[in-house]
Amino acid sequence: MIAADQDMVGLCTAGAGVPRVSVVPTYASEPLFGTNPMAVAAPAGKEAPFLFDVATSTVAGNKIRLAIRTGAPLLPGWVTDKQGRPIAEETLVQDRHQFHLLPLGGTREQGSHKGYGFMMMAEILGTYLSGGLPIMVLDSYVGSKAHFVAYNISAFTELESYKRDMDLMLEKLRNAKPVEGQERVLYPGLGEHEEISVRRANGIPLHKEVIQWFTVKRSD
Repeated sequence: MIAADQDMVGLCTAGAGVPRVSVVPTYASEPLFGTNPMAVAAPAGKEAPFLFDVATSTVAGNKIRLAIRTGAPLLPGWVTDKQGRPIAEETLVQDRHQFHLLPLGGTREQGSHKGYGFMMMAEILGTYLSGGLPIMVLDSYVGSKAHFVAYNISAFTELESYKRDMDLMLEKLRNAKPVEGQERVLYPGLGEHEEISVRRANGIPLHKEVIQWFTVKRSD
């Protein structure tokens, strides 16, 4: 978003380091990657900026940890058992070490090879391009490595026409007819943009279990 605020398109990827290695490649039985997030931010004119920020695993690691702490079930296709076999039903876990995460898509039939490829892209750009050490061949702790790019829009096209066209696309998406049962269609970044003003006015809501966790940590 720092790039987007300066009329540039920002791109960031990260190769998550040890001990965050928890994701199995498609068809693999052992975890060799972290959740390796990728993010892109693109400015618009009047519309809220496009902001896409996701893990390349089925679900972010924090959601798994929160599910474990609150006792919520993990959804089908999120994780594998210790042998790398995808779990196709809701499952309760007590310890994150008793399962592995799947790439985005879940199973090969549902497109996990695509998430696997995005995971490798984040690893190559974040780790190898920077001369970093590969996490999958090291036993000692290695921190996460990141890759940052800012594309100067004016070097590619006229800035005002770019913003006008972005607004047309984002407005079209925002006004798309929703499927039955849904209120509206969102594009990546719109909900977050709207939530910013709410949280600045009212604060950041925290799950009661998270507050209890901080209370215990402070008392320790």
